[in-house]
Amino acid sequence: EAEADDPSERLAFLRFDQSAYEVLRALAPHIKSELPAIIDAFYAHLAGWPTLTRFFRGASGDGEAKLISHLKQTQARHWEHLFRGDFDAAYVARATAVGRAHQRIGMSPRWYLGAYAFFLDRLFALCQRTMPAEALGALQQAGAVAQNPAGALAQSAPTAAGGGAMPGFVK
Repeated sequence: EAEADDPSERLAFLRFDQSAYEVLRALAPHIKSELPAIIDAFYAHLAGWPTLTRFFRGASGDGEAKLISHLKQTQARHWEHLFRGDFDAAYVARATAVGRAHQRIGMSPRWYLGAYAFFLDRLFALCQRTMPAEALGALQQAGAVAQNPAGALAQSAPTAAGGGAMPGFVK
């Protein structure tokens, strides 16, 4: 049976309080300026994984470039919303829609959940260079918030490419 999705309950569980919101919003301008480079690096990283690049190959010629450009813009909006602290029902709906799109194309949850590790690694490094130490905790909490809808969706519906229970991680 599916649990009711209450963003405020999720935030309380993750101990995401007013202080974390304030730190997250202070991070936003630093992250926004670095986000295009992080996103470009992410898509360059994806290019080394044939398992993932096959999802882009369906769009021929200029279509592939347009698809990747669209995906980069979607990524930027996702992270910008995250760092504004927009963790309401609309945020959950957007995150769930992205997860469903990944399921629809047959992408295993391990790949789209794993993408957070790439982003968080770079965001932690940026945070360490530009913000006080307490910013790392808020960033970690934001990462958990961001992964939560996708993780719940991954558990609820198997994909054509490997099931919802993250094969190789959950026994």
